[in-house]
Amino acid sequence: MTAIFAAGLVGRIATLDLPRYSQGNQLTTSSRWHPAEFHKYLEQDEKIYVALVEQLNAGKGYTLQGHPILRELVGEQYGYDLFFHPPGAVALFWVFEHLFGERGFPLTQVFSYIVFFWALIWLGSMLIRPFDGVAAISLAILGSITPIMAFVIGRFWLDGPIIAFSTLAAAVFLAGVLRNRLWLVGAGGALLGYAILIKLTSVLIVPALFTLAWALRPREPWRRYATWAGVLLGVALLVHLPWELWQWRTIGSPFPTWAGKPATRLVQNNQFVYFQTVVRTPWAYVQLLPQVIWTLIPSFLLLMYARRVRDVGRVGAGLLLWILTVVAAHMVLGAMGYSKIVRYVVLVTPATCILFALAFSATVDELRRRPRVTLGAGLLVVLAVTGLGLEVAQGLRTSLHDNARSDMLTPLPGMPGVDWWETW
Repeated sequence: MTAIFAAGLVGRIATLDLPRYSQGNQLTTSSRWHPAEFHKYLEQDEKIYVALVEQLNAGKGYTLQGHPILRELVGEQYGYDLFFHPPGAVALFWVFEHLFGERGFPLTQVFSYIVFFWALIWLGSMLIRPFDGVAAISLAILGSITPIMAFVIGRFWLDGPIIAFSTLAAAVFLAGVLRNRLWLVGAGGALLGYAILIKLTSVLIVPALFTLAWALRPREPWRRYATWAGVLLGVALLVHLPWELWQWRTIGSPFPTWAGKPATRLVQNNQFVYFQTVVRTPWAYVQLLPQVIWTLIPSFLLLMYARRVRDVGRVGAGLLLWILTVVAAHMVLGAMGYSKIVRYVVLVTPATCILFALAFSATVDELRRRPRVTLGAGLLVVLAVTGLGLEVAQGLRTSLHDNARSDMLTPLPGMPGVDWWETW
């Protein structure tokens, strides 16, 4: 497992060390390990987060007002007294930048990978029982290379810290549930509060956490479930509340409806934003996710086969709820005019990885107990191994090829409708 983690770490470092290519031509010999030299080739959101750190260093506050980058942006989207995303990730960038200079930006992403991987293994070891070799190896492989993670860790985006701290929050909370330790439940709440301070969508994992708590300890009195829920949400709210009060005082609303939603002028004047908000439908998530997370459909089929093994059915239901809640919420946001981008559903990543390891290990265990393996069961195993192989291939291509050429996550079969953007 350590060797798989190390291979993933090397991959994440290499992803951040890619030069930029366009139409087969190498544009620069620099990379994200030298952000000042590479700044021209950073994606727009990356430039914004770098600018926010510069604003904090200059004592100008958590706003883009007064920064030169605002001349390149739509004022009604970014020109407020307070930046619209909570400051959790930017604060992390700021800390790492102070400790390591400009390399603090890529090191934040490397740190996020480390936290995500080991939190995922910890979470998986609690949800998959027994945590045998099949489960451990398959989960480690996915945790080191699963494509959306591999994509977002290669950029100075919010998404890497989101999956790192939301996964860690889930692991600490469920450890508290298993051991009946309220201080661990509270620590999970604090980590969840911080994840929500990175991006509000982190709250979407809460229904699944409650379901998984029931799956692990299904015979507890309802008061105990209520206590766990109250401590988790209460602490998370206390951590997050100052941000909402700060917004309320500065811009007049704790929940501004325009936050993160592309402004009309931006949609009209930017082809990429127009495609993501107007042309692409919310169903794009349903269409594209199985073409990026190649173990997703095999996981569903394996779960149906092994749902009666041990507590696989209960835990699998919690993981399915995790995935469906995140995807459905982003479909609703897409219908409301927000962009439909695959990386926005990065929060499904811990659940998709664990679901495959859970269902695959249970299926293999069940087949070992049977005197004969049926054709259908054998085909399921072949499908699972094929899906795992394709997901590894997708992760490698995304990390080491596509990330040097595009700021979009492109499925292995391609992405119809956006080929124009690939060569723009």
